[in-house]
Amino acid sequence: MAHTFCATLRHHKHIPVLMFLFLTGLLLRASWLMEIQRTPDFQIPLLYQVDMGFIDNSALDYAQALREFFHLPDIELKFERQIVWRHHAGDPLLRPPGYTFFLSLLYFLFGDNQLLVRIVQMGLGMAGGLLGFLAGRKLAGVRAGVIAAGALWLYWPLILYESVLHEPVLVVFVSLLFLNSALQWLKTTGLKQAAKTGFLCGIFTVCASQIILFLPVMLLWFLWFGCKRFRNLRRSLSHAGLAGLFFFLPLLPVSCLNYYESGMFVLNSHGHGITLYIGNQPGAEGLLMPGKPLAEEFLGLQDSGLRADEIADLIQDWTAWSHFSQKAAIRTILSAPGDFIKRSFRRTFLFWAPFEISQNVLEYCDRLFSSSLSKIPGNFGIVLPCLMLGVFYFLLLLLRRFRKERTAEDWQEYRTFAGLCLICLLIVVWYLPITVLWVSAHFRIPLLPSFFLLAAFGMTSFLADIKGAQWRRAALNGLGASVFILPAFLFHWNYDQDIQTWLYHHVKVYENQGNSEAAAALALFASEKAPDHAFVQKTAGDLLLDSGRKEEAMIHYAKARKCTQGVIDQTELLAQMGIIQRDSGNNDAAELLFQEVLQHNPEHSTALHFLGNIAYEKGAYETAETLLKKAVALETTQGNTFFLLGLTQRAQGKTEEAERAFRQGLFFDPDNLWLQLELADVLTLLGHKEEACALYQKVLENNPGNERAQNALSAP
Repeated sequence: MAHTFCATLRHHKHIPVLMFLFLTGLLLRASWLMEIQRTPDFQIPLLYQVDMGFIDNSALDYAQALREFFHLPDIELKFERQIVWRHHAGDPLLRPPGYTFFLSLLYFLFGDNQLLVRIVQMGLGMAGGLLGFLAGRKLAGVRAGVIAAGALWLYWPLILYESVLHEPVLVVFVSLLFLNSALQWLKTTGLKQAAKTGFLCGIFTVCASQIILFLPVMLLWFLWFGCKRFRNLRRSLSHAGLAGLFFFLPLLPVSCLNYYESGMFVLNSHGHGITLYIGNQPGAEGLLMPGKPLAEEFLGLQDSGLRADEIADLIQDWTAWSHFSQKAAIRTILSAPGDFIKRSFRRTFLFWAPFEISQNVLEYCDRLFSSSLSKIPGNFGIVLPCLMLGVFYFLLLLLRRFRKERTAEDWQEYRTFAGLCLICLLIVVWYLPITVLWVSAHFRIPLLPSFFLLAAFGMTSFLADIKGAQWRRAALNGLGASVFILPAFLFHWNYDQDIQTWLYHHVKVYENQGNSEAAAALALFASEKAPDHAFVQKTAGDLLLDSGRKEEAMIHYAKARKCTQGVIDQTELLAQMGIIQRDSGNNDAAELLFQEVLQHNPEHSTALHFLGNIAYEKGAYETAETLLKKAVALETTQGNTFFLLGLTQRAQGKTEEAERAFRQGLFFDPDNLWLQLELADVLTLLGHKEEACALYQKVLENNPGNERAQNALSAP
C-alpha cells in the first residue's frame, strides 16, 4: 500500500503542492476571520459602506418576506443597521440581484449570523481555487492549474472580499463555474454541456449585469469553434442556439419579479443611468464620486445635511431617478466631449494600476492595519506582467493557427487556443463599459479568474520554452512582459488610499460602542503604521488627550505638524497644542503657539481668549482687554471670555464696563458661580447692595459653603 501511495505521488507530483497551497489559503482565511471578529465593522457596517448597506438591508427584507411566506419566525437582528438604504417594493431591481439573493438565502436559513456568512463566503473562495485548478488544467495542463489555484487561494484582495458583504465574492465563483463549463464543452462538444454553459453564463449575468453584453460574443464563439470542430453549420447552430436559450432561463424569474413589482419589463437591473452619472458628473476624474448633489436636486432638497444613504432612501421612483441621472450624464458628456475622452483615457490607465482602487472596501488600509493580510506579499503589480506574458504567448499561438490538417495533438492545441480566445473576449467585454463609468477594485476583482488563467498559460509556456531551450522566444516574451512592471515604479499615480476615512469610521464605531480604550489603541497602532499621515497622528493625539494623557498627545500633535501626507486644519491643531501647554502651566510655549494661530487666522476666538488670559496674568491689562474684546465680538456666547474681560476692566478701574461684561457673561452662562460672585462684588462697589446680596444668596443656594459669599453677606 505504501509503495502504491508513493507511486501515485510520483505520478501526480502536483498533489503535494496543491495540498500545501490549499492548506496555506485555508490558514490565511482562518487567521483573517479571527482577526476581523475583533474589529468594529464585523457586526456593524461602517457609514461609508453604502453599497454593502443596501445589499445587507435588501437581503434581510427578502429573507424576512420568505420566512413570512413559509410561516416561520421572524429573523432576530443581532445588531442595529446604521445604513437605512434598501430596495423599495414597487421598484425594479436597482442592482444585479445575484449576490443579494445569495445573502438573503443565508439569512433565511441561518438568521442574522455574520460569522456564518463569512465562513460560507470563504468556503466559496476555497472552492473557487479548486475550480481554478480544473479550469487551468483543461486550458494548459496540470501546471497551469496549480498556478491558477495558488493565485486564487493566496491573492490577498480575494481573501479580503470574501469577508465583506459585497458582490465580487460570488461573481468570482460563478465566473469560474462558467469558464470551467465552457472549457469542458471544448473537450466534449456535447449539447448538454452547451446548455449548461449558457445557463451558467445567465447566472453570471444575474450576478453582474454587464455580462449581458457577452451573450452575442459567446454565441459567435460557439458557432466559430463548432464550425471548425464539426464542419457542419447546422450542428454548430444547434449548440449556439441551445446555449442562448438556456442563457435566459436564470434571467426569467428576475424579469418576472421586476414586472410583478413595478409593472415594467426589466431584464435584470435598472441602475445603469445612475452609474453612468456617477462616473461622468461635473468634476469626475475616472474614480467614484458621490452623486449626492444630483439626488438632492431631484428631491428638491438643498444642503439637507443627510447622509447619502438617507437621501437615496427618500427616492420613491427609482425609474424616474435613473432616467433623470442618465439625462444629466449625457448633458455633461455632450457639453464637454473633450473632458469625457480624457476621463476615458484616465479610466483605462487606472484600470491597470498596480494597486487596488477603493470604493466601499478600503483594501489598502485593511491590509496595512492587518496582522495577517500584511504578511501576504504581492499585488496587481505582480499579476500584470504575468498576465501580459500570457497575452504574448496567446498572440504567438494565434499566428500558428492556420494549418489545414489537424491531428489529435493539434486539436488539443486548438482547444487551448479557443479557450484563450473566450477568456480574452470576456476580459474585453467586461472592461469596455468601465471606460465610460469609473474604476474601482470591485470592478476588477471579478476578472481575476480570467487574469490568473491567462497568466498561468503564459507562465507554463515560458517554463516550457526554457526547458526546451527556446531561449530567444522565452527572452523576447519575458522581456516584453517585464515592461509592465515599470508602471508600478516609474509613474506617479496620485491616488489617495484614504487612510483618513478608514480610521475616522473605525474610531467612530468604537466610540459609539463606548469603547474609548479600543479606539485609542487602534489610533496608536495606526500612527505606527502610517507615521507620515497627519490625520492619523492628530487622531491619536485627540484620543490620548480625551483619556488624560496630555504629554503623549503633544508628541503626536508635534508629529502631525511635520507630516507631509493627509490634510488637517493646522490652525486648530496649533490651538489644541496651545491649550495643552496652557493647562500644563507652560505659558510661554502656549503664547507662542497662540500667536502662530493668529498668523494663520487673525480672527481665531480661542487663541484671542487664551492670549488675553495670559496677558491679564502678566498684568498687561490694556493688551488683555483689546484681545478679549476681539474674542467676544467673534464668539458672543462665551461666558468665560466675558468673565476675563470683566476682570481685566475691573483691574483698570473700569467698574461700570466690568459690570456690563459680567452681566453679558451671565446672560449666556447664568449658572456660572464665578461670574455671579464677580458681578456681586462690582455691584457692591457701585452701591447696588440689594442686587449684590441677592446674587450672594443665589450663590449660597447652589454652593452653601462658599466663604466668599458668606463673608460678603456678614460684612456691615
